Amino acid sequence: MAGVETSRLGFGCAFLTGGIERSANLRRVRMALEAGFRHFDTAPAYGLGASEEVLAEALGSERGRVTVATKVGLPRPTGDRGWAAVKALVRPVIDLAPGLRAALTAQMAPATAGHGGAGERDYSAAFLTASLDESLRRLGGRIDALLLHEIAPGEITEEIERCLEDAKVAGKIGAFGIATTTPATQAIVEERPAIAPIAQRPWAVFDEPLIDDSRRLWITYRAIQRAHGRLSALARADRAWAAGLSQAVGRDVSDREALGELLLAAALANNPAGIVLISSRRPRRIARFGAVQDDPNLIAAGARLTAALGTERERAAGLTPRRRGRVSGPPASPGRLPG
Repeated sequence: MAGVETSRLGFGCAFLTGGIERSANLRRVRMALEAGFRHFDTAPAYGLGASEEVLAEALGSERGRVTVATKVGLPRPTGDRGWAAVKALVRPVIDLAPGLRAALTAQMAPATAGHGGAGERDYSAAFLTASLDESLRRLGGRIDALLLHEIAPGEITEEIERCLEDAKVAGKIGAFGIATTTPATQAIVEERPAIAPIAQRPWAVFDEPLIDDSRRLWITYRAIQRAHGRLSALARADRAWAAGLSQAVGRDVSDREALGELLLAAALANNPAGIVLISSRRPRRIARFGAVQDDPNLIAAGARLTAALGTERERAAGLTPRRRGRVSGPPASPGRLPG
């Protein structure tokens, strides 16, 4: 299937707010470009509604040399964007005292309710068209991939399919697909495959391997968030197990920073023809994560991690057996968006 080549790693832009964090976020996107990221994932609901604009400004003249995916279905927030500034100011305190996160979230919930929550999803033709046109204006160019955000199988209609096909024929978008939960993705791929030539879903080493399908581009995310804490806890609880796993993988799984890169490498090995999304606010991590896609030895170690965890017996700490899956290293070619 002919398409547009891009990097195997994509940069997630959910945190790109404006306001007092705008300058810092512009720098982060530019650091991602320097680190080799060529695919960027955003949405109208991200960054309290500012993500698309900030991304477009940061990309600047590079806009035509990268691929950009945005979404439709969740409304753009219209509430007080001052909450972005509040979060920026208190984030260092939250990082030092994680228990405050829940309390702050509870306090913020009334102020942010009704501004892009999942309960306000809208996949009507009128909303899809208006949302797409607004995203085109903010991003300043054709959208390479438009994804139905958090859609459920029963919400897909022929009207939606016609709107997406019309947008593609008109040259507004290069491709379309879905970005939703794993169960919803599985159901849609089986029941309405034509709507999902691109399928974006979470994946980490504890999940089942992706199904090989040359007709579909898989985009995965949360490879680190969904597994890092769990594996770190297992390694601390059983040092002998951690040592055995480290020997099998050829990397020290008890090293927290190295483990993050290893989990990202595992996601790349599991999705050799697709894209893996990662995000970070820390310059050093952006650079280190960007380098993973060019390290075949590290990606091979990630494949070994997936294989080793797939053959483990059930553990009281929560490690569950998984079926063996494809664990071969990545091909030489980069990711490719369907066209």
